[in-house]
Parts: sequence; structure tokens; C-alpha cells
Amino acid sequence: MRMVKRGTVGIIVATTVLAGAGTAIALEALNVNVPILPAVGEASARACDNDGVSTGFTYGNSSNKGIKVVGATVSDIAADCKRATVEFVLGGNVVSAFNGTVAGGSSTIATNIFTNEFDNVRVTVQP
Repeated sequence: MRMVKRGTVGIIVATTVLAGAGTAIALEALNVNVPILPAVGEASARACDNDGVSTGFTYGNSSNKGIKVVGATVSDIAADCKRATVEFVLGGNVVSAFNGTVAGGSSTIATNIFTNEFDNVRVTVQP
């Protein structure tokens, strides 16, 4: 009986620690470094940026859904890139996508999603 109680307490403590860790992650700044996306095997595709981009985020209000992400700033954009897509992904599925025009250097794309609604962010730039 004692072993069962200790196991149960251990599960409750582990769950509490993991739940706390999830909250801590939601409060930290999102940093996404998009890798180079080569156009291998795509005759019609043309990569507009050969060294990748960096992405930062702007935050708004918080609620029981987490902290609202109101903007994604894409930096280190090559001059050949004209469009960008910021996709918020949950469990491998895109739950929300935002598109915008970009210029070489840095551009901001307006977004509208809470941090508890996604677990990954994917940013692509196109010519």
C-alpha cells in the first residue's frame, strides 16, 4: 500500500512540475531560426534567401489562452524575397497562418493567436 501512495504522489508531483514548465515556456520569448530551404528537385522553385532568416515576436494581452502574439518580425531577409508566411503549428497541424509582403532587411507581419494554441512556428519566405 505504501508503494502505491508514493507512486501516486510521485505522479502528482511530476504532473505539477510539467504543468509549471509549460507555463514557464509560454512566458518566455519565442525565438525561431528558420533553416535554409533549398529548392532541390524543384525545377520551378527558386530560393530567394540562401542564408535563412531570424524571427522575433511582439506580444499583446494575456488570458487563459496564454499570451497573444500580435506580430512576427522577420529579419535578415534577402532583397529577392517579396512575401512571407508565418504558420503556427499544433501537433504537426497548421492551426493559423498569416501572410504578408516583405522587403529586404526586416519586415513585420501582423498575427493574432495565443501561445496556448500552438507548439511550434514555421516561417517561410518566397520570391
